[in-house]
Order: sequence, then structure tokens, then C-alpha cells
Amino acid sequence: MALTNRFIRSFTRFPYQIFRLNFGLAVRLRPHVDPAMPPHGPFDLLLEDGRVIPRALRPATYIFPNGASMRPNSQTLQNLARKVRGDVYIYSVPAGSCTGNILDSIDDVCIVYLNAHITHFLTMQGECLTRDQWLHRYPQATYFWK
Repeated sequence: MALTNRFIRSFTRFPYQIFRLNFGLAVRLRPHVDPAMPPHGPFDLLLEDGRVIPRALRPATYIFPNGASMRPNSQTLQNLARKVRGDVYIYSVPAGSCTGNILDSIDDVCIVYLNAHITHFLTMQGECLTRDQWLHRYPQATYFWK
């Protein structure tokens, strides 16, 4: 069942500078293996037979949640960067960066491959900052939801 979500859109270029708050340097998406059972905490995507099935390529096939959360420099991100505990790194991807075919080439994959693919993309297209570096560079929100 597809859900409508005002935040879901498809782009070939990042429309804004966008950020990924991450625990550690490598992206580790949190899977929820059995959608018939309630989750035991936060998760990023659903697996089918142990595989990641891309559903965010077209809004009509989108099923929540599906992928790595990325945000503009909003008050929500500012709050997360300040309050979340742990070894936090924040990847920054500049506005105008080409998404290319980063997901078009992925059919169904194992989560280990997807994590490595996303980490590689963020490392090549963006910059990785520690929490302190990010808060120094971005001391306040610059994006406000429309």
C-alpha cells in the first residue's frame, strides 16, 4: 500500500544542501525484517526475503520507510545534532549535486551492499564532519519548511 507524503519527491540533482546524521563513518541502515510484527525500535527500511527492494524511485510505489534519512539544515536537524548521543558524524551534500543513477542501477540488493553504496556516494559527493565541526559551521537552521 503506497502512502502519500509531502516530503517524498524524485530529483536528479539535490535541490538544497542536504545532510545525513550518522552514527560512525559507515552508513548502517536499520532493517525491519518482518512487517507483520511490530518493530522493536526505529528502522529505515523493510526487507523482503532478506533483500532491499527500492520503492522510493516513484512516489506511486513508495512504502514508508524506505531508505537513508537526509534532511536540509532545519531546526529538526539542529535539534538532533545537539541532543542525540553517540559517535555522531554528519555528511553534507551540496545543492546541485547530481544524484546520477545512484539508485537506478540498484534492483534488489542485500543491505550490506546498499550500506556500502550509500557510504561511498556520501563520501565521494559530500563532506563528512564531526558533530562539533558541523555545529561550528552551521550554528543555526537555514532551511524552514514551507
